[in-house]
Amino acid sequence: MVSHRNLSWVPGAAVLLTVAILSFSIISYRSAAPLAPELLRGHALLIGQLVEQVSLNGLSPSALKALKTPDVAYFALIDQGGRLVFHTNPELWGEKVEDQRFQPLFSESGITEQTVRLGTGETVYEFQQLTHPAGSRLVVRIALHTWQADRLTVKAQGGLVTVFALTLTVWVLGVAVWRYYQREFERREQKARTERLAALGTLAATLAHEVRTPLAGIKGFAQLLVEQLDQDRHKRYLSTIINESERLEHLVGDLLDFVKQEHQPGGEADMVQELHAAWDALQIGGEGVDVCLDCSELPETVMLAVQPERLRQVLLNLLGNAVHAIKGAGSITVTAEQQQEVWVVTISDSGTGFASDDLIRAFDPFYTTNAGGSGLGLPLCRKIIEGYGGSIAIANRSPHGAVVTVSLPGCKE
Repeated sequence: MVSHRNLSWVPGAAVLLTVAILSFSIISYRSAAPLAPELLRGHALLIGQLVEQVSLNGLSPSALKALKTPDVAYFALIDQGGRLVFHTNPELWGEKVEDQRFQPLFSESGITEQTVRLGTGETVYEFQQLTHPAGSRLVVRIALHTWQADRLTVKAQGGLVTVFALTLTVWVLGVAVWRYYQREFERREQKARTERLAALGTLAATLAHEVRTPLAGIKGFAQLLVEQLDQDRHKRYLSTIINESERLEHLVGDLLDFVKQEHQPGGEADMVQELHAAWDALQIGGEGVDVCLDCSELPETVMLAVQPERLRQVLLNLLGNAVHAIKGAGSITVTAEQQQEVWVVTISDSGTGFASDDLIRAFDPFYTTNAGGSGLGLPLCRKIIEGYGGSIAIANRSPHGAVVTVSLPGCKE
């Protein structure tokens, strides 16, 4: 199966492709929109030229009426006094024009164009220009139906709406497919993780039987010899044996805890109290002596629906990781914020932060960058936290350091 990380570019590419398609559609629509008035203007200019041509030797009503096409609502010739010399409606010949829109053309050359509403309620495109039939000066007024132009505009709008609708449909389907892919990926990851845990469980059972018993014997005899020997050099060697035996016991214990397929025990714990207890345990062990723990932004109590021992184990691991990342003097800041029924706890440090590979593999069992670590700390933390219905995430923070975000359910009042 293709790695989920290898497809992280897909959403970005989809957004860029969508922006490109929509931009092209909008540009096409804006290019088509001016064509409608250009079409009407060209038609009106053609009729105006034909009117002047057929009127060179005098006005011929029959010839002028022949110029009327279905796209023409009407056209008329108006003299300077406002009298209709010709109109496609013969009943209006000789009538006075009520408006004065034609007058400026007798003093200024050029054309006028606008949309006007007829007495029938129809809106038409009106075009006027000065013409000179048979040596006279008349204004030709042409009113055109906008059906063809409107059809062009509606077609452009329809194309734009269609593109938007298709894009939206593709996005909806794409999001549905992507979510299905994510769920399928998570299901397979969970299945693979369960299989790995089952294999580790078998290994842990073998270790518990084959390693713990002789290890306890080695540790026990070393402790007896420490009490009986007087030479300091021998005692140092035995102390090394005891310390390494305890480290191996701790590793086997972590492994057993990690592979156990059990429900987390219920309980209630004050995160603030368990935080201080975990910090004290670290310092008693000689860790974090030069590190300052900043809890100034914490509430007095943060009650979580977690067994205290489990919560302390999680905090001990997270604080220990932060101390190891700082490697000397520095600070660790802990904050907590309640979001409805969940508490979001952040632990940030001033250390070196995570490398890019560490961010990806930090929760893999046995993966560690600490020479003395087991690689089970963060995986065990995630198992405990998820067992209580919570979540854990890691990230780097600016300018340096790392931040761990833990979400856990709060206690119900």
